[in-house]
Amino acid sequence: MASTRNRNDRGNYQSEERGREDQRLYSLFRNQGNGQAFNNHFAGDGLLGGQIGPLALSRNFADIDSYLKGTGSTNLVSPQPEIRPHLKELEPLSIINRIPLHIPVPLRHIKDQRPLLQ
Repeated sequence: MASTRNRNDRGNYQSEERGREDQRLYSLFRNQGNGQAFNNHFAGDGLLGGQIGPLALSRNFADIDSYLKGTGSTNLVSPQPEIRPHLKELEPLSIINRIPLHIPVPLRHIKDQRPLLQ
């Protein structure tokens, strides 16, 4: 028996699939509030340091983390290879211009003079 419901139409099916794909893209948006940033910077002048994920700091963060935690350090069959970190260079981001600091000449106290007392 042929289906006569509107739900089994080709256009309806494509519309539902497009809606499901839009929901997946919305929920898996990598630049959402708790996701990955568009571009990363270190906090410069006028900013407080925030959270930076490990993916933004190095290209092999999982290997570095395993090495620091000692994972595989007691493996006698195949020793752990030397870990070379591949760090990413991040630039600082400043929102204010720093005023140059002028340090005065140190005060020299002359010991053979008395203060003027009145």
